[in-house]
Amino acid sequence: MKVRLPSGEIQEIEISSLRVDSLLHQLGINQSSVIVVMNEQIIPEDTILYNKDELQVIRVVYGG
Repeated sequence: MKVRLPSGEIQEIEISSLRVDSLLHQLGINQSSVIVVMNEQIIPEDTILYNKDELQVIRVVYGG
């Protein structure tokens, strides 16, 4: 699977299947500070991911 991190770095990770929340934990990313996008749509944290998937992790910025 290819994952574009908030830094712009692309990581390739070999998995059979994994939930989004488990992937974020594995990458050391706080899931409350990001959204995960696949096929131009935000996906929930309980989505099952597969090795063929390509994701983008986007940092959420709060403030006013």
